[in-house]
Amino acid sequence: MRARSLKPSIFKNELLAVADPVYMVTFIGLWCAADREGRLEDRPARLHFEINPGRAYAVTEQALAWLHQHGFIERYQVDGGAYIAIPAFVKHQTPHQNEKPSTLPEPPLATKVASACDQGTKHLALTPDSGLLTPDSPFTETTVSERGKPRTTDKSAKRLPEDFELTKERRAVAEAERLPADRTFAKFVDYWRSASGARARKLDWDATWRNWCRTEADRARSTPAGAAGPPPKGPPATDEQVAAARREAAEKNRREMERLKRPQLEAVENRDVAGLIRATAAGLRVTGGR
Repeated sequence: MRARSLKPSIFKNELLAVADPVYMVTFIGLWCAADREGRLEDRPARLHFEINPGRAYAVTEQALAWLHQHGFIERYQVDGGAYIAIPAFVKHQTPHQNEKPSTLPEPPLATKVASACDQGTKHLALTPDSGLLTPDSPFTETTVSERGKPRTTDKSAKRLPEDFELTKERRAVAEAERLPADRTFAKFVDYWRSASGARARKLDWDATWRNWCRTEADRARSTPAGAAGPPPKGPPATDEQVAAARREAAEKNRREMERLKRPQLEAVENRDVAGLIRATAAGLRVTGGR
């Protein structure tokens, strides 16, 4: 067994993804068992103990048959010997420079690249939106126009256009969310004009504007009334108002102290020690120990 490269895109293959997981394990194991040309002897018993030693022998036989049937491998015979070839192995693997050359015969016919176009079926193609496709994936993508040349697209991400204005339609989007259209649009433009990097490039700026308005509206609705900022300040108080407020506070404090002392005086007059202690403790709690 040898160390080989494995691309994440293999897990998005539409056939392997829904097949028995043993088939994918076996397929990956075959890459490790193959020589630098992607060929190996078709010896199911030996492969079973190399790849699936903890499973029943029958599953390896079934996996090899299934992989051959669906074009993942090619099983062939030359001069009475049985062999397996993995399509496009050489294209997608870089064996170690010291690895010995293959001594196994090639298939009678050249093995083709396992792609949707070559196999005549869409099932071997990887899902285009998987985000995991790479140019050197074991399988080619169906969106390849010419071998090795991906199709170009007219829709590409770009920065906010200079002529992006607050049209009647864009104003209606803001007003539908009960937002001040002019202020919201100015904030939107300033934000994206000052942004940099990939995040400042969008495929659809009108969709970005709609999302911006929805986000602003959600933020406004989630803010409690009166919590947007401190209350407006009134005119400063005059010296007479400050003095009156202080007198009122002092009178209130005097009345409270008299109320607290009354039980203590009554307890002293009645020689009620326990009552005096309770009254004193209550006064300390209210006055904070003063």
